[in-house]
Amino acid sequence: MILLSVEDLKPDFLFNRAAETNIHEVRSWTSELTVLVVEDDEILQESFQQMLGYLFAEVEAAVDGQDVLDQWVKKPYDIVFTDLNMPRMSGFRLIQKIRQQSPQQVTIVIGAYEDEIFQQVLAVQEVKYLIKPIGFEGLLNVLISVLSKSSFRASRLLRQ
Repeated sequence: MILLSVEDLKPDFLFNRAAETNIHEVRSWTSELTVLVVEDDEILQESFQQMLGYLFAEVEAAVDGQDVLDQWVKKPYDIVFTDLNMPRMSGFRLIQKIRQQSPQQVTIVIGAYEDEIFQQVLAVQEVKYLIKPIGFEGLLNVLISVLSKSSFRASRLLRQ
């Protein structure tokens, strides 16, 4: 499904005033931020890019972890969304390499499995987890959680 506007999301999750408020809150925080989406499935990548494009100033994509490192070295991103199972370099290895260079980099994992222990391990590393297929409301909740932290705002100020 290709998303053209918020209106396209209404059938997917009983769009209500609370969700609309969340969208406006998140957009007020994200309208100047850049994100990188790492997804080797072209259809999922395109769909997720469109969803994020509604919220962020700039959304770029990469197909695997090595591709990300090549791009990330040239240009820092405010948030990196990464799949875990990818060719050439896994999402786990990518997170490890990024954190070696930039411990404060906000990273959100896009995964296909709902595993509580796995999510707890990621939480210890301050990595959020979104389960595929990604719903707009779930995305908003994760973004609110990440963006409302003072550590995110501080790291953003240091990069400017």
